[in-house]
Amino acid sequence: MSNKRGSRLAPEERRSQILGVAAEHFARYGVIGTSVSAVAKAAGVTRALVYHYFPGKEDLLRAVLESEADQLLADTDIDPSLSPRDNAEAALRAYLARFHSASGGLRELYATGDPARISTVVERSRSTHIERILALTGAEDTPATRRNLHAWLVFVTAIGQDIADAGPAEQGEAIGLCLSVLATVLGRDLGAPGAGT
Repeated sequence: MSNKRGSRLAPEERRSQILGVAAEHFARYGVIGTSVSAVAKAAGVTRALVYHYFPGKEDLLRAVLESEADQLLADTDIDPSLSPRDNAEAALRAYLARFHSASGGLRELYATGDPARISTVVERSRSTHIERILALTGAEDTPATRRNLHAWLVFVTAIGQDIADAGPAEQGEAIGLCLSVLATVLGRDLGAPGAGT
């Protein structure tokens, strides 16, 4: 692990470095097994410096989850050159890949974490995905559609947890199922693969 021990980093670089180390610790040891002291030691900084950026372990965890959520949103962004179906499939593949790369405690947080701890991060992410799906498909924006899309995203999370370590064939089947359920939820065909926009 490259911790740039002894290097002088700009504040944002140092914060990012501490976040990276913390993400590894939360993934490997879970929330209970991760300590600020261990994160500081692995990052080659003092506990006081970690507390300078993150007032407590919960703040550090929230920042890790926000960083993960931001990366996931970037990985699943809409490609205007692709059809709605191809965009949805690419986003599902990116999501499953992100879920697969998360391990141990961090994976559990994605799926079954304490709602009070992660609710704002999860809800922000889900709201963004719902807005993207509505824009991409042209589906009618109603409370019922939003509620159904929210339920679909919960379903996708459950599928991600269930097949996190599955092979490509099983992941392909799961993506097909998710696309079929999305079409049903929206009440419209998502188009053929490779159909373009």
